[in-house]
Amino acid sequence: MKKLYTLIVLLMAGYLSGFAQDKMPMKAHGNNNNTLKRLFPLQMKSLPTSTNHAASVYWSDDFSNPSNWVFDHDPATSTDWSIGNNPPVQGFPREIKSQTVVNGYAIFDSYGLCDPANGQIGSMTMAAPANMTGHNYVRLKFSQYYYRFKDSTFVYVSNNGSTWTKFPLNLTVDSFAFNSISGAVNPSIEYLDISSVAANQDTVYLRFEFYSPLSLNPGGCGGGWMIDDVSLEDYPAIDATPDLAFGGEYSVIPIIQPESFQLRGKVRNVGRTSFSGAKIFFDVKNGLGNTVYQDSSAASLTVAPGDTSVFLYSSSPYIPVATGDYYIDQKVVVAGDSDLTNDSTFDFNRGQIYVDDSLYSRDYVFWTSTAYFGAYGYNNGTGSFGSIFNVYHASQFSSASIYLSSPTLGDHVSISVYDVNGGVPNTLIGSTAIYTITAGDTAGNEITLPFAPWVNVGVGEYFVAVNQLDLNNLSLRFSDLIFTKQKNFLKSTSVWRTLESQGLNATPYIFVNNPSGTLLNVKDNKVGSSSFEVFPNPSNGKVFFTNKSGLNEKNVLINVLNSLGAIVKTASFDFVSHGSLDLSSMPAGVYTLNIVTATGQENKTIVLQ
Repeated sequence: MKKLYTLIVLLMAGYLSGFAQDKMPMKAHGNNNNTLKRLFPLQMKSLPTSTNHAASVYWSDDFSNPSNWVFDHDPATSTDWSIGNNPPVQGFPREIKSQTVVNGYAIFDSYGLCDPANGQIGSMTMAAPANMTGHNYVRLKFSQYYYRFKDSTFVYVSNNGSTWTKFPLNLTVDSFAFNSISGAVNPSIEYLDISSVAANQDTVYLRFEFYSPLSLNPGGCGGGWMIDDVSLEDYPAIDATPDLAFGGEYSVIPIIQPESFQLRGKVRNVGRTSFSGAKIFFDVKNGLGNTVYQDSSAASLTVAPGDTSVFLYSSSPYIPVATGDYYIDQKVVVAGDSDLTNDSTFDFNRGQIYVDDSLYSRDYVFWTSTAYFGAYGYNNGTGSFGSIFNVYHASQFSSASIYLSSPTLGDHVSISVYDVNGGVPNTLIGSTAIYTITAGDTAGNEITLPFAPWVNVGVGEYFVAVNQLDLNNLSLRFSDLIFTKQKNFLKSTSVWRTLESQGLNATPYIFVNNPSGTLLNVKDNKVGSSSFEVFPNPSNGKVFFTNKSGLNEKNVLINVLNSLGAIVKTASFDFVSHGSLDLSSMPAGVYTLNIVTATGQENKTIVLQ
């Protein structure tokens, strides 16, 4: 797999720094030279709805005509909003992915308009009012993408053009981190009840304000805010919508750690009254577009208007039994829902995961060329970056891979594994040898370092860290397309700090190899001349085996071992060339068949579904 990744310029205070724009080829990840191959996703349909009833829209604007808006700024400042198709200068926040983005969108590009002398307070106001006469309940709806950095956002509403009411916004921040605890998306769809000012008024104005004065931000550079598809519509009594919050913290998981594949959704109440009994229906599809699993959550308790914090989980986790792409759609259902057009959500760049034979990864390199967020390291110092990985089946980490953007030739790097105590990296338990950067490593190529010896990992959490060992910036690549708080850390002294505490909501490119063959005490191997084939794999419980030579073997013993290496079943055969085992009574999971004959023995890994 080769993709082109764009390095985005990033600036951070303190000891982190970004790098100049760059384009680098990326190559496939894999274990033992096995190239990871993925299917191109097919366009899939959302879960069906019974009707197509939508909230009535009374006024809307898609920013195709900039003259519909008037720009202004505080007298002490000099920077304004703009409307068009120019993305943020600094590369983050990223360009909004709204439905009508090609028509233009509004942007306050704080990083591009940096004004350390005056700060930034800019507003964007409707040039002509909307008429809400006869509408008792009015809500504002708009698409947005917002990256916060010492700034605030507000909506002002007026029914006369001179007196304004301020509505603070509780916006989703850094919404590309769609797998974060916030469950955000790009764009996020925001709803705001403005009935107190706009209901039954023949003159209604809207104003959006980006607020970052010097008193709030002495540096003069805030974050950035983009807005599109603004509308005024009726405010239904009951309206539920999901925020996609696919519960997996990973983009790629090894087949032997399937418990990390969870189903989770978040219900938002965007109606004006409370509701209860909301459910989320999950639909899991494979890379061919075929449904492989469906489930629903328990009914929600009372969800108040404006509540966006209600998570619902599937009744049981889905355990994948084969490698490949998986996609998750979800639909929220609640009695009396007045708008069924916003009940389902699906996006290939959010609700998907790849199940690999060995790879563990927290980034989205495999699905989008924009996965390359930036590159970081320490200036004039040494330190480490890393991520926590879950282990559900005792096994071993065999190696880890990283991508560096522009390291210095001759500098050094290593990768270490720590156990985790209280959610924080604790004791060093394994490491690679120190590696010297070569000319071939300075063009963004993959660097894979083996653990010597392989690191034993029992059930629990483990922290994998990339160590910058020289004073030059290591330029480790990061992705902001998937991020979970309290799972990524850095250290420049003796204290581990979360990345979010340092203003970096992004995940370092670290790919851990955890192949099935590293299951403790049950490595796949073959000793002697015996050679058996085991099928089908995965299996629903009935397992067949045959000697590839076609010869009968005497005194065949088969031990069935679980993921911890414990023998859970044995079977013996006096004289056999092929036979079967009934494992249907065993829980789903990964098992090893230890086949012992007079001429040798071998281990075969099999997945029960």
